[in-house]
Amino acid sequence: MSSKKHRQVDDVAITDGCILRILEGIDTPRSLAVWLLYKYNEHNQLVSIDTRTDCEPVLGLRNINQCQRDYVATELLSKADFLRTGINLEEVAIGKFQAAETSCREANRRLNQLDSEVDPKNFHLLDVITRAKIKIANLLGEFDPQEFIESVNWGPGATVQLSRKQRLAYDKFRLEAGMSPNCLEFWSEPLWRSAFPRWTPERQPQMASLLTVPKNSKTDRCIINEPGINTFLQLGLGKMVRRRLAKIGIRLRSQAELHQSMIAGISKTGEIATVDFQAASDTVCTALVRELLPDRWYAVFAAHRSGRISLPDGSVVQLEKFSSMGNGYTFELETLIFWALARAICDRDEFVSVYGDDVLLPSTRLESYRELCAYVGLTLNARKSFNTGYFRESCGAHSFNGYDAKPFYLRSRIRTILDIFKTANGLRRLANRMHSYFACDRRYAAAWGYLTGATIGRKFRVRWEHFYIPDGYGDFGLCVDFDAAAPYVRVDKRYQRGFRVSLLLPRFVGTREVDDYPLLLTHLFELERSEVPRGILDIKDRVGPWAVEQELSDVAMLETPAAGNLLVDLASPIHLRRKTTVYVPSWSNLGPWI
Repeated sequence: MSSKKHRQVDDVAITDGCILRILEGIDTPRSLAVWLLYKYNEHNQLVSIDTRTDCEPVLGLRNINQCQRDYVATELLSKADFLRTGINLEEVAIGKFQAAETSCREANRRLNQLDSEVDPKNFHLLDVITRAKIKIANLLGEFDPQEFIESVNWGPGATVQLSRKQRLAYDKFRLEAGMSPNCLEFWSEPLWRSAFPRWTPERQPQMASLLTVPKNSKTDRCIINEPGINTFLQLGLGKMVRRRLAKIGIRLRSQAELHQSMIAGISKTGEIATVDFQAASDTVCTALVRELLPDRWYAVFAAHRSGRISLPDGSVVQLEKFSSMGNGYTFELETLIFWALARAICDRDEFVSVYGDDVLLPSTRLESYRELCAYVGLTLNARKSFNTGYFRESCGAHSFNGYDAKPFYLRSRIRTILDIFKTANGLRRLANRMHSYFACDRRYAAAWGYLTGATIGRKFRVRWEHFYIPDGYGDFGLCVDFDAAAPYVRVDKRYQRGFRVSLLLPRFVGTREVDDYPLLLTHLFELERSEVPRGILDIKDRVGPWAVEQELSDVAMLETPAAGNLLVDLASPIHLRRKTTVYVPSWSNLGPWI
């Protein structure tokens, strides 16, 4: 089944019909305002509309249900890429990047004077910074070069030299040669041969470059495209930090789920604050990292960063920040720093948890944390940091006084069958959350029925009942309850009972047959990754046998040895394939429309 069949559908009419029915179902003054602004192309006002998180259920001024619905209506189109705002998203992103550089420059100047000129009113902050430094030193311990070499890995993204179509480990072993000048200087030829004797690429200096990727309707996101071998090594450093964070209970593989599970409870008690930062990675200045990290750790981290980058206009700048998104260890490093700063202002028995720039700490400590962060050049995001009221948000979880308020984002127009599946399933899960997980809120039934009705099905030439699946198996089918699906019950030869379902899976139609030295390197490298004593490559431990999520495919592709000498050709067309041999052991229901 090719996706070319479905290119002639009126995606504007289908998307607008879906938006109208969602907002009609929400049925609040805010949802009406959102629809009018969208309908009459006042999209600049739409993306600037305030997100209300105030509620007073005790006084009866704004009850929880109204807060939930207003929040969902406001956030629905906040990340849509089809709004006509007239905003140059790339210019806005680059402007924010330059503003972050200015902030880092000022912070560097301030922190570099810690031993000489310090404002007396900030003396108390010096003690806090010292405590944070000691905590990081105790956590990291001695730097282990052998562990570093065992931890390196290829990332799934593009590099300065290679595009995303060449993101397989095979392509990177075959073609990658770029290193930043300081990294190339650090890895002398004898050192490289002793660390990686099987791989001797023609290493050459390369400069990182700034580029932008979509973020929301108001701005793009700036990332730094690093030289490929830099990223290969940076991921090893990040993995070392991950292991040490796990020793104090911050397991980055599952930390986001921990925060999400806590949000409902802390929004009721109000004892824990949720903290988020503005441009978190872009405002971690070089002087702060130098001040907090032990000397040897800092030297190795600094040797593998890109200190100079080229901007889209061709100019070259010296970075004031230490690292940005695109660097393989940025996430782990910022987690470490934000944890140390938070722990330094809290007592030993007080709760602190960190995942990237999402921080949980006692509500009474938020102002002290804000003051400390401002001094070292970090700025808290006032729109996403809460220590009072009934609302809390962290790691994609949102809650009003214990009630789930996680919104649904319509990010792009509905053009394909997979878009129908993703949007309809997202609405069904939203309706389930709004009804406390026992049933589905009928306010969203009209929008769901519109997308899954016979009219839309005829436009796509598909019968939806052929792709009914239970919830929990991705968005490659339509999630419905057991009674609606009436699935076929099968007993296989091993006497295991289950249900047969059909999935519509995208796939690359081409393959490459290779038989050369880079392929051997790929197999050897993957074999070594599976045998590392300290191994942490258990990415599949959170994924069910049929939960094939697209966002995991890149990493899975890199960490799964190729079958023989056939590799997926990532430059080939993508077709949709109906798969009919998937069996599920049980059928999970989202509940009826009530």
